[in-house]
Amino acid sequence: MAAERGVGFAADKIVQWGRYAGDPTPEQLTRYFHLSPTDLEYARRRRSPATQLGYGVQLGTVRFLGTFTAVAGIPRSVIAEVARQLELDASQWPDYVASRAREVHQVDIRLEHSYHVFGQDTAHVAFLRWLWDRAWTANDSASQLLDLATGWLVEHQILLPGFTVLQRLCSTARDRATRLASRRIASQVSPDRRHDLKSLLEVAAGENTSRLEQLRRPPRQPSIDGLIAALQRLARVQRLGATVIQLDGVPASRTARMVTEAMQVKAQRIRRHSPERRDATLALFARHLHATAHDDVIDVLLIVLHDLTAKVERLGEQERLRTLGDLDAAALLLARAAQALLDPTVADSRVRATALQHTSRSELETAIARVHAIVAHPGDRVAAGMRARYPHIRRFLPALLRQVTFDATTPADPALAAIRHLAAVEDGKAALSDAPTGHVGRHWTALMFRDDGTLDAGAYTLCTLDALRLAIRRRDVFVPDALRWGDPRRLLLDKTSWKRNGASVKRALDLDGGPRRLLARLGRELDNAYAHAGEVVTDEPGLLAADRTHERFKVPPLDAEPLPASTELLRDRIASLIPTSELPEVLLEVDAWTGFTRAFLPATGTARSADLALSICAALLVHACNVPYTAVSRRDVPALTEARLKWVEANYLRADTVTAANTRLVDHQAGIPLARQWGGGELTSADGLRFVVPVRSIHSGPNPRYFGTGRGITLFNYVADNYLGWASIVVTGTARDSQFLLDRILDNPTSLNPTEIVTDTASASDLNFGLCQLLGYRYMPRLADLPDRRLFRIHPGRDYGPLNPLARHRINIGLIRDHWDDICRVVGTLHTKAAVPSEVIRALQRAGRPVVLARAIAEIGKVVRTIATLDYATRPEQRRRILIQLNRQESRHALARAVCHGRRGQIHQAYRSGQEQQLGALGLVTNAIVLWNTTYMNHAIDHIDRSGTPTAESDQERLSPLQHEQVNLHGRYSFLLPDQLRAGELRPLLTGCDG
Repeated sequence: MAAERGVGFAADKIVQWGRYAGDPTPEQLTRYFHLSPTDLEYARRRRSPATQLGYGVQLGTVRFLGTFTAVAGIPRSVIAEVARQLELDASQWPDYVASRAREVHQVDIRLEHSYHVFGQDTAHVAFLRWLWDRAWTANDSASQLLDLATGWLVEHQILLPGFTVLQRLCSTARDRATRLASRRIASQVSPDRRHDLKSLLEVAAGENTSRLEQLRRPPRQPSIDGLIAALQRLARVQRLGATVIQLDGVPASRTARMVTEAMQVKAQRIRRHSPERRDATLALFARHLHATAHDDVIDVLLIVLHDLTAKVERLGEQERLRTLGDLDAAALLLARAAQALLDPTVADSRVRATALQHTSRSELETAIARVHAIVAHPGDRVAAGMRARYPHIRRFLPALLRQVTFDATTPADPALAAIRHLAAVEDGKAALSDAPTGHVGRHWTALMFRDDGTLDAGAYTLCTLDALRLAIRRRDVFVPDALRWGDPRRLLLDKTSWKRNGASVKRALDLDGGPRRLLARLGRELDNAYAHAGEVVTDEPGLLAADRTHERFKVPPLDAEPLPASTELLRDRIASLIPTSELPEVLLEVDAWTGFTRAFLPATGTARSADLALSICAALLVHACNVPYTAVSRRDVPALTEARLKWVEANYLRADTVTAANTRLVDHQAGIPLARQWGGGELTSADGLRFVVPVRSIHSGPNPRYFGTGRGITLFNYVADNYLGWASIVVTGTARDSQFLLDRILDNPTSLNPTEIVTDTASASDLNFGLCQLLGYRYMPRLADLPDRRLFRIHPGRDYGPLNPLARHRINIGLIRDHWDDICRVVGTLHTKAAVPSEVIRALQRAGRPVVLARAIAEIGKVVRTIATLDYATRPEQRRRILIQLNRQESRHALARAVCHGRRGQIHQAYRSGQEQQLGALGLVTNAIVLWNTTYMNHAIDHIDRSGTPTAESDQERLSPLQHEQVNLHGRYSFLLPDQLRAGELRPLLTGCDG
């Protein structure tokens, strides 16, 4: 709201407080300066046209700014708009400026329009109450709270006080909230615990960092050594005993900010806090780390066990290939012996003697054993190979069983019973001979039981760990103390919350009519889709092709649309007009337009150093281009020294600040006329961009298709139809994209409102179709495997004409009805943001084995997918629209690759936070280039239109801002920008080249 009125609230913008920052936009003029009939009546009561005009202008000003301002600084566009409505001549304004009616009119406006003076009546008390509630319950920074307070005062018609007055009130409220939260948390810390927590800030002899900073560093080695280090770190955290801290009386947003501070700032800063705040911050840090350290242990454990299994399988296959010669020899020996069985001239009594004429009994036994060993079932070889690794497992097993507690969604889970028994055996409280064997598969049985019937400890342990790995992946077994690997049932709204809020959620999502109404609506849409597809197939019989089993869709590829000559001419003219620029200058120019660097706030405090924007742009460029600091640092510029840039990275570059900065770019792009020609943000696509991670990291994964023999990560990003990327997620390895599709769709920080979602084929799951439908989104993936798509029907007797052979499968309506309330509960959990969608989907899918609730949602998805399949096959315009949006995203990926050119485009970040920080910077810089191109293209189009040759909207729609030939991405980067560009002006177009 404050930004909309053009008022700046940062400390370096105090001079703009209560003043116009420029001409209001047409939308702002319409919203704040429109005079109602009552307003016109009040204005016309004044004696002269000049005073009538002045009264109207001051009334609009107080609505826009929240206070009265000097009349000499009011923009001409405001005066002209008010004069137009009053049917007066704007040239009379100087007469009003020279008069003494200004102060009188301010009093009249306060009385006639019910404005309150700050601090003079009960409205002030209501504001202070709101300010305290907001400071206590929300996680706003000082500048954000100041913006919100300004908006509240304007909305409630309370005249703004001076900047320092409101700033002091906001700071006082935040400080009081911090002190109260600190007091409530610190009061639960015993003296012994207080001493242990305080010791986290100390640097031990021989160490370079404090224990706090050591504990904050997560494990990075995906190996047994890394697992041992993770368990040792967990043990140190557990000794702090922070789980006894209860947070019932403190808002989650308040504790989240304190945890963020503890995880990011230097130990010296925490040491300077008051004793209460220091103890509370450290207690919350230990409590949070207790959960995340458990997650880290499970992450490394799963990698170690997976890599162990993969290595054994690989070695087993290599050994089998190596012994193929032995297999041939053994087979020949056995074949010669078996010939005696088939020789009709050999009497039955002579078969044995004949078979042993050319070989001995021991040789035959050896050959038989060799054949059994070589042609054994792969599962048997894997089990035997894993059993041989038991000594390696013993290195971490005792600590794992001692420090990590497991539980299960089903108390009788066999993997849980086995792991608990192993823990009891380690403690000497149980005997291995009494171990449960419900989890033992047939491949392990021969290895596990010795000849005397006793259990082999190594085989039983490896079998149990393998079963535990699969159970954790399925979310059948969980760690109660963990966050991500905790109880999956905590992800859904609890029954009390659902009972209280379920009805309103159902109404909001139009699900209050129950499954009958939803299926009736989907049934009508399905019938219409079949009817339209039937008409198209009748006219174009080549769309259906029969094979040996049944008919399938056979859709020919779309022909490329030729680019009109007018579009090519416009594109060339624009290219000749746009000036060239260096990448650093692009960032600084975009910051002058949008102020995106002001979104980078420190973890604590709001102080901003001189030339901070310059340092932030340089640090962003280092991360985005994947180059060293030496490429941008300069010793003669204080804001660009290497030490300054590293300080900025440590204190300002975080995932949340990059997201806030990117939001400013997205919102600015949405307001450019040319960008609105491309789309209004209703259509968005989601796809992954792969990066190799050459350093050892538990946050990277293997995939030979993308990473060869190495490991990597995926930047799953969302791109709007106006070419700007508005959100992204860093995914380990190449996890299935469909799992993360809704994460940012439902947590959208921008002003865009995507309602249609486009993805590639890999994300097209029935579960996603169902969830998108229930949440109110239209899911439109590219269906590259169209011939293999099965079509479903709701009504078994409905005649679909030529498509009857394809519509062979029926929807399980009973499954939907039986689980309707649970379906709505899942959707309500996602709609209210009570859980991360990918975590819910992971729990529903259980590592490829969907629970019954997931299957019920997928039944709804099958209907929606059938409609999408029919439309995709028979509506070329929709198919082209999907492909155009996917091509836009692929072209944006190519631009991002060009930007991230250093170190061969590989990400040398071992930790998740570093990966998110670097790839977030890459997305932000890529967006800055797109926004810079869009702005100058729009400027060039205005120039061409003014020259007398108007451009057609159809040609503008075909333009793309993804070219980068005019932006130098390489070389040694300079951050010197002329004053006029730093002030937000545009570069002159290259009109001399305009043909």
